[in-house]
Amino acid sequence: MFDLTSTVEAALQTVAARLDVRAALRREHGPTPFIDADEPALVAALVELLRDAVDHIPDGGREANLLTIRIGGTAAGARLEVLGPAPAAGEAPWRELARAAGATVEAGRALTVPAARVGPAPSTAPRGRVLLVDDDQDVLRSMQRGLAFQHEVTAIDDARHALRAIADGERFDIILCDLVMPNLSGIELHARLAIVAPEVLARIIFVTGGAFTPATQEFLARVRAVEKPVTLATIRKLVASALDPGA
Repeated sequence: MFDLTSTVEAALQTVAARLDVRAALRREHGPTPFIDADEPALVAALVELLRDAVDHIPDGGREANLLTIRIGGTAAGARLEVLGPAPAAGEAPWRELARAAGATVEAGRALTVPAARVGPAPSTAPRGRVLLVDDDQDVLRSMQRGLAFQHEVTAIDDARHALRAIADGERFDIILCDLVMPNLSGIELHARLAIVAPEVLARIIFVTGGAFTPATQEFLARVRAVEKPVTLATIRKLVASALDPGA
């Protein structure tokens, strides 16, 4: 079981660059239950849904166009609706992918994923301290929600504050850090931690949308990193592996 909001945010990572130049984005997130579906398949469906929405945005840029992502709970489960300046047309490929993942497809660009029958099960897995560093607060909230029932999670939206916390003595079992951030990038954070707290470097996993410069490629070749989109299931596995490397 997992959270629809975090899954949508994972899918958004793959279209963010294209969306940013075509339309402004508005998120309308309400409370949702944990859901029961094939998470990787659902992410694939959501990526195609969002691509379909972005591809049908007319010219005009952010000043003229708005894309709204609306997420909320229903009696049946968790519902997603994507509202844009252009209506959905025909039987787009994402619809069949969503059905295969276990979702119910609705008119327009909307779907409902069934709620899990029970809440997160008690776990005997070790409880860890997790630091999330990302300038996107929606990503932070969704990841924090998905991990908090099992782990102690600290979410920080500015890498400078993460650096200060670690320099002051805070320690974490695993640090999941975005690579591209304002103020202080993931690469810059790594360089400064190498000076003030080199022992934590092995605990950092960077989240990247791709390496576009030789310097970034060289950096990613010598650190641990995962490619976007990153599902909640993947994040949970990364945390579990950090806490119990022999598992």
